[in-house]
Formats: sequence, C-alpha cells, structure tokens
Amino acid sequence: MTFCSPPFWRSWEELPYSLETGKTGFEKSAGMPLFDCLAKNQEAASAFSKAMVGFRGSEPPAVASVVEAVPM
Repeated sequence: MTFCSPPFWRSWEELPYSLETGKTGFEKSAGMPLFDCLAKNQEAASAFSKAMVGFRGSEPPAVASVVEAVPM
C-alpha cells in the first residue's frame, strides 16, 4: 500500500526526469525530499517504516555469518 500510494506512484511518472538529471522523481513530484515529506505526515511515515521492516528477510543474518567467517 505504501509504494502504490499517490506520492510514490507519481514519482514513477518522473522516471524520465530522474534518468536525465540524476535527481529523484519523488522530489520533483512531491516538491520535497522523501524524508521531509514523511516528517510532515506521521501516518505515511509509519506505513513507510512498516514497509521497510517488512522487506527485511533472512539477508542480515546470512551477511553477518559471512562477515564473521572472513579472517581480518
């Protein structure tokens, strides 16, 4: 739901702008950087945070086990 919300969806419409300029489409479409936008909207910030936590899977423990196994 977070990434299909209007602010995120509109940012995808600015993909050509991002490719041409190297700047974010979100900032162009929303008029401010992502985290500034989230700071102004607690509900959106909470949903974004939950989405980020939801992306975390088995990768962190797997990466940590490899790093621990590498001799320093």
